[in-house]
Amino acid sequence: MPITVLAMNDQPGLPNEKVQTAWHLRLNSVHAATGRDVALRAYHNAIGYTQALRDAELITNEIELAMTATLAQVWRTAQDRLEVSTAAKNA
Repeated sequence: MPITVLAMNDQPGLPNEKVQTAWHLRLNSVHAATGRDVALRAYHNAIGYTQALRDAELITNEIELAMTATLAQVWRTAQDRLEVSTAAKNA
């Protein structure tokens, strides 16, 4: 199954384009992961990024929650895809 690049609307509340781009790169890393270990590493990187933005007071708690919700959706999509891929290989 080909892996597509995740296309999303802007994440509201991010302070600037550089942060927006870095966030989308992290989401795409989770989305395009080729294995569970790669996906998990990318997921934790994205969680750390949101926490760093919050610690630096660049985003509010509400924005952090929205980012985490977006990440959870991307994580679930990636995990579903990886489970199907693993099942197909084992069949």
